[in-house]
Amino acid sequence: MSMTNNTTSLFTREQIKAHDATTYALLVDLNKAQRDASYRIDRIHDAAGDRRVNRSQRRGYSDYQWQITLEEAIVKLQAVVADPKGTYPYSQDSDDSFYAYIGSQAQEKLDEYSAAVAKIRDLQAQINAREEVFRAQFWSRFEVVSGGHIHNRNATCHTLRPTTRVAWIADLSGDTEADAVEQYGPALCSHC
Repeated sequence: MSMTNNTTSLFTREQIKAHDATTYALLVDLNKAQRDASYRIDRIHDAAGDRRVNRSQRRGYSDYQWQITLEEAIVKLQAVVADPKGTYPYSQDSDDSFYAYIGSQAQEKLDEYSAAVAKIRDLQAQINAREEVFRAQFWSRFEVVSGGHIHNRNATCHTLRPTTRVAWIADLSGDTEADAVEQYGPALCSHC
């Protein structure tokens, strides 16, 4: 048994670190999966013939957005899959293999997006299950801000703003503040 945050944990410090290292790796994978899904969304919009337009009213500011919703773009691609010849009547001379190719490309984009969404859901479910374990045991966690200052992740610190960029230091999970100072020096926040 180890003592963290003045509560007795059912896990050893090594188990806590391993748990949070795995959780952190899942969060990294989730970020990659979300970027992949964003790329797949762009491919669907492109295949549906959609274009981005700048909707910003402010001078010197860009806010490019798709003209149609993702749902509308998906419906357009589903129509292409169902009837590529009727959706894209290029010419009377085009053979059926050309239209079959167009339909297969549209289906491929839809399948890639579905797989990306399924991966995000799977990763999120794994992360949620791991976070339930954390919330039940509630051990210490620390994060670092861009200047190198370390904060107790479980405390509310008035020096952090919503725009402050932070990164989780998973290898300090389960450690006391004294352990964190020993490892990283006197970089711990004196407020939290």
